[in-house]
Amino acid sequence: MRDTYARQDEEISVVGAFVAGVTVGVIAGLLFAPRAGPDIRKSLQDYAAHAMNDILETAMRTGKMYVEDLLQRSNEYLDRTVGEIFEPSQRNLKQPVVRL
Repeated sequence: MRDTYARQDEEISVVGAFVAGVTVGVIAGLLFAPRAGPDIRKSLQDYAAHAMNDILETAMRTGKMYVEDLLQRSNEYLDRTVGEIFEPSQRNLKQPVVRL
């Protein structure tokens, strides 16, 4: 279970680093841009759209891993609970019935 949370924290760190990198890149691009304003704005819009797609893909992968882990743990819990409920009744069925 800790591995799952560590993996999720790592994914969140990767997304945070990616967003920070995008921000620094945009600022540096604006400061050192040799092109005109409209060209820069179009370039930034394209770059932002691409970055947003990357962020959404990473978020979807992270969410999918979280949901899969949650489903697996839920199934394990359900199996244990059902076993605990039905095991005593199955033992009673295997014992011979003594009639007086």
